[in-house]
Amino acid sequence: MIINQGRSVADYFETVASSCGDGKQAANWVSQNVLRELKERSIAIEQFPIGADVLAALRARYSLPKRYLLFVGTLQPRKNIARIVQAYRRWRVAQGKTDVGLVLAGPQGWLYDASWTAGAEGVVLTGYVDDADVAALYSGAEALLFPSLHEGFGFPVLEAMRCGTPVITSATSSLPEVAGPAALLVNPRDVGAIAVGIEQIMSDSALRDNLIARGFAQAGRFTWRRAAEQALEAMEMAAHSSSC
Repeated sequence: MIINQGRSVADYFETVASSCGDGKQAANWVSQNVLRELKERSIAIEQFPIGADVLAALRARYSLPKRYLLFVGTLQPRKNIARIVQAYRRWRVAQGKTDVGLVLAGPQGWLYDASWTAGAEGVVLTGYVDDADVAALYSGAEALLFPSLHEGFGFPVLEAMRCGTPVITSATSSLPEVAGPAALLVNPRDVGAIAVGIEQIMSDSALRDNLIARGFAQAGRFTWRRAAEQALEAMEMAAHSSSC
């Protein structure tokens, strides 16, 4: 099970669609389930803004540092976890920011490799995060790191933006369209580029403020139904272009 029910359905379908050719059957299943799940999920995200007492309780519950960078999703190869950790470590050493952690929020997924985080100081693995804690998790973060190698849509990008959290994401796949002008776009295969993106967001307050403002506007362009429908379109294309 992924960090929440809505994303668990979407990720599950994307996995199925990438390996099975019966796009019509899969799309019918998703049309009956994903929209309902995402509607339920949106309630948790709408809790923004979050009070200081809620953030303090969240940190205690998941053993989070006071300041942290955040990844949200299943820990699996396409999420680029290894490079996220490498970029964080490079930035942490170069800037001496030992007070800023990296929180990987989500369960271990398909082909998870413990070596991705082995020996990495400052990295916190939360495992499953309850839906009620999602908005606070985003709101407490310095930035969302989401440089995935492939995404059917990329819901965490919009979720973070709705919570006032600046975003670093990939300049590839569907993510530039989802993020629009409201995120730092990086080459997901370039650890150095990801590390530079972290430093830009952490050191440039004007850039942070600009991305946060743009993020609210960008997220406002998407209703959850529209987001789900666009995700379905991408997933149907994947299903029709593959065969079991």
